[in-house]
Amino acid sequence: MRHFCYLLIFLSLNCLAQSNDPPQVWKITSLNWPPYTSDQMTNEGNAIQHLRHLLRSHNIELLVEFYPWQRAIKMAQQPGYLGYFPAWPEEIIDGFVASKPVTYSEISLLTLGPQPIEFKDIPDLFQKYRVGFVRSYTYPDAIQTAMETYTRHTVTTLNESMLLKMFTLGRFDVAISDPLVLDYIAEKQSLAQPYTQQLLFRHPLIIGLNNHADNAASIALLDHILSSLTSESSPSK
Repeated sequence: MRHFCYLLIFLSLNCLAQSNDPPQVWKITSLNWPPYTSDQMTNEGNAIQHLRHLLRSHNIELLVEFYPWQRAIKMAQQPGYLGYFPAWPEEIIDGFVASKPVTYSEISLLTLGPQPIEFKDIPDLFQKYRVGFVRSYTYPDAIQTAMETYTRHTVTTLNESMLLKMFTLGRFDVAISDPLVLDYIAEKQSLAQPYTQQLLFRHPLIIGLNNHADNAASIALLDHILSSLTSESSPSK
């Protein structure tokens, strides 16, 4: 209710504003996770470009600072930051609230070749195969539980680039990751692209919003902006 009141106030004031008013500036943190987000891409990543386009239509400029993922989350706790992006719902920490989905990612099971692998469910996968992950992410509950249960079959890496390198060296049998990310890295590093065996989750990418009182009006406005999107509103590869 409080956020709704802030939104009504903001929209009322916005109607009175002149068209040449300077834009608001919202500052968020992110990580290098191409092609979704990257300080090495001219558009700072397709997901950032998508979010920036949505905000500019409301006279909002987006400023993005890039850090390793856990540091990005920590930095977003400081005053002056609206939040961190892109997060999966499981990655929203205390003191933050989840935005509506900005876009979606795919969490898939990948192998080095097209030969099918046999497993009944995620626990069975971990019992039969060595599985590679990026250690700094929080995965959907079914995957996270299996990781913590079958630790002898879990291989963690610092980032997707290292995940792909270790994968090609045979350090584990299968990887769980977003295939767009691994395909992008494989192309840049002239490596063979992994084969997607199965889509496990189509997971929303959201903003972890710092729920400080200073951000209340911005959070309410963002909720209004993202409410206009459908589940299919996402940037292209």
